[in-house]
Amino acid sequence: MRRFNQPTVPSTNVSLSEIIKPVYGASIVMLVDKVTLRSLTHMCTQTEIAEHGVVSVALINTSESLSGVAGNPCIAYICPSDESLSAVYKIVQLSRERKLFKELHLVFTGLVPENTISELATSDSGKLIHTVRIIFGAHCMLGARFALLPQEVESPYSEASILRQADNLLNLLLAIGVEPFSIRYLSVSSAAASLAGHLHKHVMLRRNLFRYNAKGLITYETQSIRRDSSILGPKTRFPPRNKPMEVIVLDRRADLQSVIKQNWTLLPLLSDFGLLNNDTLEFCDETNTKHQYSKTSSALFEQTYAADFFVLTMSIIPELRKYAQDSTLSQGEKNAVIGICSAASTLSEYVGKLNYTRISQIENSMHNDNSSEAIALLEKFFASQGVQRGKAKQDILLHILESDTSTARKLLFLELVVSLFFSLIVLITLQYNVFSIQNVLKKLQTIATKFFLAAEQANIELSQQLGAPNDNLTQHIKRLSDATNAYLANYGRQLANAFYYQWDNVETSAKTAITNRVASATSPGQGSSLNGNMELTAYLNDHNASLQQTDPAILSQIGTNYSYKPRVLSVAEAAICNLLLESDFPITSATDRNQLADVLRDAEEHQVLIYVLGGISQAEHAGLETYDYYGQFNQAVRSPGLFKRRPQEVTGAVMCGLYNKLVTLASDRIVSRLSVVRELVEDITSGRGALLKV
Repeated sequence: MRRFNQPTVPSTNVSLSEIIKPVYGASIVMLVDKVTLRSLTHMCTQTEIAEHGVVSVALINTSESLSGVAGNPCIAYICPSDESLSAVYKIVQLSRERKLFKELHLVFTGLVPENTISELATSDSGKLIHTVRIIFGAHCMLGARFALLPQEVESPYSEASILRQADNLLNLLLAIGVEPFSIRYLSVSSAAASLAGHLHKHVMLRRNLFRYNAKGLITYETQSIRRDSSILGPKTRFPPRNKPMEVIVLDRRADLQSVIKQNWTLLPLLSDFGLLNNDTLEFCDETNTKHQYSKTSSALFEQTYAADFFVLTMSIIPELRKYAQDSTLSQGEKNAVIGICSAASTLSEYVGKLNYTRISQIENSMHNDNSSEAIALLEKFFASQGVQRGKAKQDILLHILESDTSTARKLLFLELVVSLFFSLIVLITLQYNVFSIQNVLKKLQTIATKFFLAAEQANIELSQQLGAPNDNLTQHIKRLSDATNAYLANYGRQLANAFYYQWDNVETSAKTAITNRVASATSPGQGSSLNGNMELTAYLNDHNASLQQTDPAILSQIGTNYSYKPRVLSVAEAAICNLLLESDFPITSATDRNQLADVLRDAEEHQVLIYVLGGISQAEHAGLETYDYYGQFNQAVRSPGLFKRRPQEVTGAVMCGLYNKLVTLASDRIVSRLSVVRELVEDITSGRGALLKV
């Protein structure tokens, strides 16, 4: 019986040369899956691929459509997923597929079960497979590039998903090359505990595969590997490999509060257009896979994907149109460029019809001292009545109904605008904390009632044009309507009480503390840091007193002493935390102060990988990378779950850390604002909110 040996020392040198090493110099065919397709796109350009002798690149599940490649060696660069492995079995078992290639070399991006290797060897009776290797690397893409698209991922909290995420996270750690000395989580989340537990078991079983051990020492090589920055891309940043690593698993439902102080805009919501209509944003010609790696699939679009779409279309479309006239392009590439220009122009037109400038006016009004202008603009743009064929319509909805796009696209943007309206309600109420002002709440409820009635009428009209009822959108509108009513009546007040700080006051107190400390140093007797610390602590404790009147479930989650900030509240806190020096922390005992000193010292000695279960938005990604995370000091209130191999390896009872330049942030998926809206609505309407119960 034929056997393949699992590599004992998998490679982490991710490069095209390394991938095609067994057949370098020949005319090569490459088979990829959806994940490695994106990895290869970041790794190199079409020209570089051609220079390495690759004559064709195709998705592995479409290999039977290849022609003119008989006699060429084939490199299959794939993730070890069920779908990709079944495609490999098909190639080695069916005579027609076997004849496509001279030989087959398998390159996996992660660990492969031993029984899978044995089954492959048994199936390969024709000895088509020549080598089986593992090169960790496709999982090196962090944030948006780290994982599958949202529509390709099951519920992130299911047991199957947690197991899959543990496997992917292990592959990421192996790609970084450092064995973590601890894996911990905030004990409020059972899902995070499960993921951390699975990962801990994986790490213990695979310790021999890590390049560096828990102390930052090289295990099986005498020198570190050089990493090619062009491979990882300009946005990917790994900490130094010679420092010990700690892994922290956060649950976005419990440990991130994404709603407060977020910049809710129309354009970020419209970025979901790419997630809902992925075929127009892949930037490749699916009918001619040989030419997928043109300028249209370069890092240009990856880097600008989250940018203002107006800027994207106005600056790039003219260049693309010039590029489409290039006589050296194949017809497939020209078609791809033309398709992108058309999609971008159409989306830009939709944005114009949805009155982006008016939405900007609402956001600009948030800088005022009261909510009156923002609410007036909200009513004007969402609840004013226009006339169309004798029917009363909302202003922004009228733009959708009158646009010349397809009915299906109108329904898509109706869904987006309904979500936008709900998010603006959340933003305005939390920005001004209006829950104690009854006339404002009543005004908002009236505006919401008018808007949702008009949205449902628009849905009915569009469904009639389509010739079929749109039950999903009907339910979406009803859920958001119910959620808005519940939010304004009860949930929003609890949310504000639990997580709302008047950050201007915190900043003022922090600056006062700093000023008093400076005054104390320059003019003894004129001030002291103690006074500043007391002022800051007093403000936080005053706010803490109001928590005693809120839902007991809140107190059980966040701890009894809120001034110690037991969780990450929002990205906006990062700017405020940067104003707080060590002496400004509201520390009440010598034990806490010694613990903080351990934390600050420990932060300089190791690197941290923060993994966010449930996804993370791009704004949160940027904020948490520089976040002064000083979590929970008091062990008696809540202790993070902590896996340690040997207790003596970690000095002190480190409960938190100041993670700045040595932070790597990863997640299973990127979370858009639209999906955050849906999650918040689900929390409100289900009665099973992750943070609060209505």
